[in-house]
Amino acid sequence: MGQGYVLDADLRRAIEQYAMEIAKAFYEKQGWSVFDVSVTHSYDLLCTSATGKELHVEVKGTTSDGTQISLTANEVTHAQNFYPNVALFILSHIQIDSTTPMTLNGGEIQRLEAWNIGEGTLSPLAFSY
Repeated sequence: MGQGYVLDADLRRAIEQYAMEIAKAFYEKQGWSVFDVSVTHSYDLLCTSATGKELHVEVKGTTSDGTQISLTANEVTHAQNFYPNVALFILSHIQIDSTTPMTLNGGEIQRLEAWNIGEGTLSPLAFSY
């Protein structure tokens, strides 16, 4: 079962934002200072410790079981270049309550820290020529 690509752009953004909120709260609870850098960087959260250590977190949210997720070329390159200071945070099994207003809830946290992207299986979905 894949990431569960959602065709509705608004729902896809809501799932991504919900996963980001859960991830941010998770890392803050672990004692990190957390900054959303998703608009300007090829990863989502910059976490810094009191000692100055950095952790770059890629966040993925899905209604599926999360065993397969989609990554952009920039996300892959970043994970390869910044290992071991990268993490993958997946919030799977997100539940959608479609009543008005729509709400998202639940989810199971899966994390890979330090995320060694080479230990997984990357499968190309598209090529550019």
